[in-house]
Amino acid sequence: MESKQESLNDYYLMAKEIAKVEKELSIEQWDFVTIERNGDKECEHIRLYSYNLPRRVVEKYEWVIRWRAARLQCQYPRYTITVRHGLYKKVIGENIGMQKDIDIFVAAKAQLSKQKRALAEYIEYQRNNNMFYNEETDEQTLKYKAKLAIKEQNVADAEARLIEKVRLHKKRK
Repeated sequence: MESKQESLNDYYLMAKEIAKVEKELSIEQWDFVTIERNGDKECEHIRLYSYNLPRRVVEKYEWVIRWRAARLQCQYPRYTITVRHGLYKKVIGENIGMQKDIDIFVAAKAQLSKQKRALAEYIEYQRNNNMFYNEETDEQTLKYKAKLAIKEQNVADAEARLIEKVRLHKKRK
């Protein structure tokens, strides 16, 4: 029923799950945009403008950044103008430097949701198409439940790490 290689649909479902979890946890995607020109020396970059904006604003007003870069290209025709984007996430409007921990927690929670959905679909399919199906003894169901328990433990571990780091961050303030 399930192949080893994930389909594109699975990828989109995972992306939706991650977005849903981020929304539940008030995690905002932000973008640090810099417009630079190369300098006279090799490997020298001179920052001309920088913006720190929510990702949705950058996507909506991307034309402003392109316009600014084009204007600067006209102003400095001899130099190469470069626009760089640095994505990061903020929790409730504050960047507390826990990008990796937040990503791990969100991914674990999304995997848990995906596993729960797969188990529910499998059970529903078996109940409708297999009159000898027994949820308590079916080997595939037991495998799904074992994976589900592992995913639940991963979420609990990631959440505990994140809570501990937030507590330490608040203590430092």
